[in-house]
Amino acid sequence: MVDYELGHTPPLAAEPETEYLSKPEIQKKIREKRKSMEKAAKDLDFMQAAKLRDEIKALQEKI
Repeated sequence: MVDYELGHTPPLAAEPETEYLSKPEIQKKIREKRKSMEKAAKDLDFMQAAKLRDEIKALQEKI
């Protein structure tokens, strides 16, 4: 039996999906996530909007 602690996520075996994207592909992902973030905020899903905001920041750091 495996016990999971609250907030603990198991390590991922796969590499991040953006690891080998080109700069234009990363910029496209940022635009897509920004649209999703705005929709989530409009729908009052602030947790999802904040998650997308953090993902956008991480993508911007790769540029």
